[in-house]
Amino acid sequence: TGLSPIRWGIAGDVRTPGDFDGDGKTDIAIWRSSMTPNESKYWVRRSSDGTAAVAGWGQPGDFAVPAWVVH
Repeated sequence: TGLSPIRWGIAGDVRTPGDFDGDGKTDIAIWRSSMTPNESKYWVRRSSDGTAAVAGWGQPGDFAVPAWVVH
């Protein structure tokens, strides 16, 4: 495709792609779990403008369930 790969996340992150910005394209996203309250977060790289968004989500011990399209 001529495009360079995009590295997003660190070891242990869960890939959670989806259309988070509503533009009809899949955004690159990961969910990073934390045992510290209020520190589990989604990290999304928006396909519409390439900017990053971070949103806190979940409780200690939660985990993201990736869709079949992730693998």
